[in-house]
Amino acid sequence: MSGEVLIGFVSAGTIRAEFMNSVLNAVAGPDADPAIGGVISSSAGPLLALGRNLLVQQFLGKDHEWLCCVDTDIVFSTDSVSRLLEVADPVDLPVVSALYHVFWDGKKIPAAYKATIDSEGSMTMNYIDPVPESSVMRVDAVGAGFMMVHRSVFENIQKRASGQPAWFRESVIGGRDHGEDISFCLRCAGVSARIYLHTGVQVGHIKSAMLGEVT
Repeated sequence: MSGEVLIGFVSAGTIRAEFMNSVLNAVAGPDADPAIGGVISSSAGPLLALGRNLLVQQFLGKDHEWLCCVDTDIVFSTDSVSRLLEVADPVDLPVVSALYHVFWDGKKIPAAYKATIDSEGSMTMNYIDPVPESSVMRVDAVGAGFMMVHRSVFENIQKRASGQPAWFRESVIGGRDHGEDISFCLRCAGVSARIYLHTGVQVGHIKSAMLGEVT
């Protein structure tokens, strides 16, 4: 395969069949996406941030321009990668995410966020809801469930970290805990890499939920 995008995923040893069906259809099915140049994976057990960093290191050892990080509980169409690539740009849109949803306090919300800073300098990430339809919008952070990143972003973050592979790492900022994906987006801001959400490309996020109450 000669596409310019690598699909990359982190696994703790098992993956969902629905995710693998999406990967196989996009890579080798009758409607395979020509933008995809291969699939890479990494594993670090329960250490998700480490697994993501190992994935990026592997990607940077290849010649491809873009890494599309896909979580193993995501289901996507065969052309999702190409549709993100259509709007992506190494300079102007170096990080672009598909739209997917997560649970927050029992509510389904988009995994896209805008930052606010209070009078004491403490930052809060607020989810964006609703989001406009079929739009490519600037955001401050996205989840890493289906996120395409140009290699220059990883390279610039690594340079700023004195060569350390510190792309994904849980952080405490302004007295608040932030996951490895939000912290990555903040590091993107530190190297002037803009982050965008493409609401016209939607992917599924498989999550379990408990029905009923425990009394």
